[in-house]
Amino acid sequence: MSFDFDKINDHRIESKPYKSSGEKFVYMNVFDAQMIQAKMTFHAEGNQTGLSLLVTEISWPPNNRTLPHIHEIEDESFFMLEGSVTIHFGRPDEEREVITATKGEFAWLPRYHWHEVNVGPQGAHVLLIQTPGSQLSEWFRVVGTEIGTEIETEEDFDRLNEFAYRNYGLRFWKPDRFVGAKVEHSGNLSVRQEA
Repeated sequence: MSFDFDKINDHRIESKPYKSSGEKFVYMNVFDAQMIQAKMTFHAEGNQTGLSLLVTEISWPPNNRTLPHIHEIEDESFFMLEGSVTIHFGRPDEEREVITATKGEFAWLPRYHWHEVNVGPQGAHVLLIQTPGSQLSEWFRVVGTEIGTEIETEEDFDRLNEFAYRNYGLRFWKPDRFVGAKVEHSGNLSVRQEA
């Protein structure tokens, strides 16, 4: 038989002790000028924690943002290490609740709630904790390294939105117009692994 029974699934679900030294990361540069040069360090991924949680450290440059979006799988919580974020809850076509979180504060974003994040003028350093653990870190890798600035038309956006929903339970509010993420240097758009 030619099947390799010794092959290990790199993304198998485990739940055993380990530590993160920040070796797995991606720099984001996303369509519609979102998350420009935001560094996402994956400290605990769903497959490492028995799908219990996903912990990502985000270093956001000033005035970054996300599109309004909704998660159907994860609850999100933000612990602010530095800087500030303003979070708008609710559909963008309705009146929305607004909260601002600054250093030392905690913000909770339950699943099934539209929200968008706007980073303050000093930037933000955030510990993002998502429960349960999921494959959302893989979404960040795909959009950060493979899709990124490729979304230029409404059709591109619709295809991305369907892909995000089908694979990650994530939906985005369609922007009124599309703006490319124009950057001088895209950074290290790969995940570095220890040898």
